[in-house]
Amino acid sequence: MGKGILALVMLMAYPTSAQVVSGSIVIFNFTQNESIVAADSLAKNHDTGIPDYSHCKVAAFSHQLIFASVGNSGFSSSGTVLWDNIDLARDAVRAAQNRENKTVKVNGALNNWAKIVKSHWDRVDRTEAKKIAMENNGQFTAGLFIGKGPTINVAVVYFDSGNTIDPIQYGEGRGNDLTNCWPCGQLKGSRICGAGVHLDLAAKFCSERKHGDRINVRTKLRGASESTKLAVKIVEMTIDAYEKTAKDVGGVVDTVTITNNGGITWNSRKKECADNQD
Repeated sequence: MGKGILALVMLMAYPTSAQVVSGSIVIFNFTQNESIVAADSLAKNHDTGIPDYSHCKVAAFSHQLIFASVGNSGFSSSGTVLWDNIDLARDAVRAAQNRENKTVKVNGALNNWAKIVKSHWDRVDRTEAKKIAMENNGQFTAGLFIGKGPTINVAVVYFDSGNTIDPIQYGEGRGNDLTNCWPCGQLKGSRICGAGVHLDLAAKFCSERKHGDRINVRTKLRGASESTKLAVKIVEMTIDAYEKTAKDVGGVVDTVTITNNGGITWNSRKKECADNQD
């Protein structure tokens, strides 16, 4: 772990307060030539219940990697953000970067990120931490790093009730470990995968979709392929179905594509989200 990450690990405990983000819908479309990530923009403060429709759940790092955050991806106290998954991902990427050629190892960035996120949740009151995790089937948060190739690494930070000494743990895996995936009427070798909430809608849509079905989206897209439109369509459908009822997804859709040779294109991006984190 790099010095930049170690500097963030403080001994003081966090006061019981609200995690910044709850609920997310992030859709991944993995094709033979590119990987697309599309996400909603809602962040909901658990203490106040006030929604924020400008939250960034997707980021590009060092012009080499895409990062997506799912679930409780931040924590605040008295209106001050104590940490955010994307900020921690920036530190993790910098620590995994080769100083000579500036390349970043995806698995190194993921491992750094998982460790530092765990260290922050370790400092939350244990009773409160358990409550937060159990509201999401034991999981605090998940992060996915996607590089060229494509290289897909996933980390989950969770609460292990059976571990009385160190209940906050993390696990790492690869893209093949993603379980919520569907062909979705695409060519062989392509798959839609989802993370977050309301994935039943994505599963139903993909089970009914036929190859060549027209895809209409309201999000204004730049340089978008049909594969990009498909990922955006599923996020839009989820927002339409649940924004006013469950109120845990919403806002506009951010979309970014990374090709197998490493080129990154933002197809739609809010002004609040940086083009590249460095």
